[in-house]
Amino acid sequence: MIHSSKAIQLTERLLRSYQGSPDAVLQSGRRPIPSLLEVRDMVEDLRELLFPGLTDGRESAPADVSARVNVQISHLAVRLARQISLARRCSCEGSDASRSDAAAWSERAAWALLDALPTVRGALLEDAGAALAGDPAAHSVAEVVLCYPGYYAITVHRLAHVLLRFGVPLLPRMMAEHAHRATGVDIHPPLGVVDYSIRLRGNPG
Repeated sequence: MIHSSKAIQLTERLLRSYQGSPDAVLQSGRRPIPSLLEVRDMVEDLRELLFPGLTDGRESAPADVSARVNVQISHLAVRLARQISLARRCSCEGSDASRSDAAAWSERAAWALLDALPTVRGALLEDAGAALAGDPAAHSVAEVVLCYPGYYAITVHRLAHVLLRFGVPLLPRMMAEHAHRATGVDIHPPLGVVDYSIRLRGNPG
């Protein structure tokens, strides 16, 4: 069939182009690389841990929340470590010594972010309060958390900044660019975590 023939020809052309990639990391079959889709999903799961019910709107008894949070943390620890390990391998290509302890290092980095969540949540509540105080159109902290693109971007930035400080390559930038695409707000990961009241007032939504 003509379509089958075209598909075979296109397959061959694409395979040749993969092998010609200037960066070996992007060559087909070379090795796994961090997943943009997984980064997106992990950001949403981290936001859910920061503000339970944010993504699914479920109302739960305290005991149910405790059990759900525990499961989410356990699952996220594994997924984060996996993506951190992939990001590190991309940035340390050809260095066997740097990969020898990758699993343990990636797990420590994942837990560094998870351990920081209570502190990040406190900072984000202050950010939301600043937005509420600075924007007459805002009626509640919940509205800021649920609706403001600028607040979404700052949430992701605070999470990415924790990984950056630990020394995680690539993944913080991927998180920042996910937020940039979703909101139009661009905050570079190395930017220090400061009082965002002025930024939120200047770009609340």
